[in-house]
Amino acid sequence: MKQFCFLDWNVYKDAKKLFLETRELSNTLSFDDKRALGNQMLRSSLSIVLNISEGSGKSSPKELIRFIDISLGSLYETRAALDIMLDIEKLSQERMPIFDEQIRSIANQLGGLRKKKRGEI
Repeated sequence: MKQFCFLDWNVYKDAKKLFLETRELSNTLSFDDKRALGNQMLRSSLSIVLNISEGSGKSSPKELIRFIDISLGSLYETRAALDIMLDIEKLSQERMPIFDEQIRSIANQLGGLRKKKRGEI
């Protein structure tokens, strides 16, 4: 297997873009909101990226699937944090569909990768 193959994966690139955009959003928050919600959103969005990369280095498809599942869980956590930010008016109604499109795309890519790897078990 190619070393650092995740660097070529679109799902990795898209997850990294999502992280950078949640980071930008977090930087607009007040100290209290950033501490309470922003930091958790950053951790969950970073977890997506890091679990994709860590899973790519595992020796078996089954191990990669486990990390894909962790990434999916972190993706859902990130979406929930964005939903809360929308409710407390820290995220605009106009920007939310952009995040939703990114999140759906990443979820679909992770699901496709999981399906492909299940076929290798």
